[in-house]
Amino acid sequence: MNAAKVQNKVAKKPAIKRIGRPPHPELDQNIITSYLKDVSQHSLLTAQEEVALARSISNNDEKAREILIQSNLRLVISIAKKYSQRGVPLLDLIQEGNKGLIRAIWWVKQSIIRALANQSRNIRIPVHMNETITKINKVTRYLSTKLGRTPTVEELAQTLNIPKWKIREAFRADKDTISLEYSRLKDEESSTLSFFLESKGMPRPEDIIKNKLLREHLEDVLKTLSFKEQMVVKYRFGLISGKEMTLEEIGEKFGLSRERIRQIEAKALKQLRHPSRLKKLKDFYFD
Repeated sequence: MNAAKVQNKVAKKPAIKRIGRPPHPELDQNIITSYLKDVSQHSLLTAQEEVALARSISNNDEKAREILIQSNLRLVISIAKKYSQRGVPLLDLIQEGNKGLIRAIWWVKQSIIRALANQSRNIRIPVHMNETITKINKVTRYLSTKLGRTPTVEELAQTLNIPKWKIREAFRADKDTISLEYSRLKDEESSTLSFFLESKGMPRPEDIIKNKLLREHLEDVLKTLSFKEQMVVKYRFGLISGKEMTLEEIGEKFGLSRERIRQIEAKALKQLRHPSRLKKLKDFYFD
């Protein structure tokens, strides 16, 4: 069961429906009571069970993910109650808390993958270096979307506000899990960088983009574009079949020239860079 299905499953319970606050306080309480009764059917987990489930989740076990989420719904309610007297209806707090829980499970998975990656190395990468690699990974995807191409080492350095040698140092430190492709230009500083993190290390940018929770947010943002712009972006970034298509391939589908598809893509990416759209996705690129 993916993130969207879990959210839908939870949404079927009256307390989590996106309906706003009911008009009568009594109805509020009845819904909460019913939801509490439903949630209480899920047993609390022991520390050992949580660890076992988390490991299964790191291997993409959706059933384990569902169990971990359902077993922590009571925790969400408990925390939400502490803030219920601050002007926001308890039902809304529970809904937002459940969304946070779903996101938290994703981070549990990433933390375990990082730990396993560190343990599997002959020489462990320092925590600060892992953090640098992760930031480079996120900024690369961000700049690729913004610029319409892979960024250079210099552009990464400017965006992260760190020296270029630190970026190269990060590449060397993680050479077992980072694949680098350089266009061998006369000026090494302007070499085009295209890299990915393999599955036994941090998740690849492609994996992050396709993450179930991010996909929901991304779909919402793409819906603000025209249908043709949506499809061009989806084809270019492999959001439909998992395969990124060239401008020529997309042009053949639409019966348009390569240049026309490039113009449509450029216009779409420009719109997606608008702050009102970027803010919906920024949490997935930056810590």
